This record gives sequence, structure tokens and C-alpha cells, in this order.
Amino acid sequence: MSTSPVVRHSSSALTRWVALALALMEVFVVIVVGAFSSPGGLQLISALAFIPVAILLGLVVQGNFPSSKRQWAYSLTPIAGALVVVTILLGTVLFAGAMAWWIAGAVLCALPFLAFFRFVAVDGE
Repeated sequence: MSTSPVVRHSSSALTRWVALALALMEVFVVIVVGAFSSPGGLQLISALAFIPVAILLGLVVQGNFPSSKRQWAYSLTPIAGALVVVTILLGTVLFAGAMAWWIAGAVLCALPFLAFFRFVAVDGE
């Protein structure tokens, strides 16, 4: 059973807005992790920063975007995960008290989600 173009277009638009919401969620979660970090120790709260990455993986697997953009989508998920890992590891080990690090790291972690929003799940294709 095939979907109509109207249904495909609306699900693509929803995918875009979910990616934007994930970017905002990632910024918020990384800043919260930074606020509760202690020098030299990783807390269980650090795992919360990977929830948006897992949801992005679900969006990529679902595939509500043009097939010509699949390579972009498949490359953004590991990039997002790697940025979260680097931000949390360096932040907890070296920059535990520096909130400027966590804000910059949060914005950097949101870039793959924004790239998915802008370049992958494009309306009208």
C-alpha cells in the first residue's frame, strides 16, 4: 500500500520539527549534565545526553526524508554520538566547573540535529 504525497509531505515536515526539538533538547540536557558534573567523575545523569541521539537514530531508520539524502542521515547519527561523548568526557575531566565549556559543547552537540533539520528532511522534495 503506497502513501499519498500529502501524507508523505506531512510526515517529512513532522520529521523536520522533531529534529529541531531534538536539537533544543540536546542543548538543554548537556547544560544540565554540566551543571551537575563533578571533577573527574561521570554520573549516571550523563546518559541522558544520549536520548536525543537514540531518537535521531530512530528518525534515520524510519526514513521520512528523500532517498537522495540517506548518506547524510546515516552519517549524522555517529557524529552526534561522538560529539556528545567528547563533550561529556572532556567536560567532566577537565572543565567540570566551567559553564562556558558546557554551553559551547551543548551548541556543538546540537549541530548534527540542526543539519538533519536543514539538509536532510527538506520539505517539498
